[in-house]
Amino acid sequence: MTIYNGTDKIGDAVVDGDGNWSWTPPAELPNGTYDITLTVTNKDGAGNESAPSQPVTITIDTDAPAAPAVPVITDSVSQITGPVADGETTNDPRPVLSGTGTPNDVITIYDSVDGGTPTAVGTVTVDGNGNWSWRPESAIDEGSHEFTATATDEAGNVSDPSTGITITVDTLAPDTPVIGAIAGEPNGGVTTDTTPTVGGTGVTGETVIVYNNGVELGRVVVANGEWSFTLPTQTDGR
Repeated sequence: MTIYNGTDKIGDAVVDGDGNWSWTPPAELPNGTYDITLTVTNKDGAGNESAPSQPVTITIDTDAPAAPAVPVITDSVSQITGPVADGETTNDPRPVLSGTGTPNDVITIYDSVDGGTPTAVGTVTVDGNGNWSWRPESAIDEGSHEFTATATDEAGNVSDPSTGITITVDTLAPDTPVIGAIAGEPNGGVTTDTTPTVGGTGVTGETVIVYNNGVELGRVVVANGEWSFTLPTQTDGR
């Protein structure tokens, strides 16, 4: 049995008594595409050689793909939705991770929970446009999550991990804020101020959303345990 790459002979093999043969290149073949054909030479010593077989095309690729870009994380749970930046907090227990890559590469998502060992939590194939997205099948734990990704090409080569992005998942509702006096008037009081200021107490850094009969009027961040918000111009009435 003679093995060819195109018209170039690259090796020989002998068929054993069971009709089987195998051949291993004596040295590593360089990356590239190979059109492998076979011919058979009669064992009777006449040296007659068969016509070549139909070619089998293989591609050798030992180069690892580039590491994926940092995944983009998106929150789809109100009140705050959209991209979640590195170091930020989300109330979405199933945030969407997305990115770009080489079509048909397989992206593996890793999650390091609270600084622990990164663990593979999912895979997704890059589509024909070079995009991918992945969402956990179930809610992930509360706490810190550092997500990284690797790419595996069609030859099985695996990239280095991407740069990580760390988010904190917090789905526990904060304590109900306390509303103090409005324009100096107690609950049920009357004021002549059409743009009264409402204030109260809360947890520093949290955002208080002010509503009037279910309609959002505005937002304010609690500072030093206190907050205040000046209402837009109000008409007479409650």
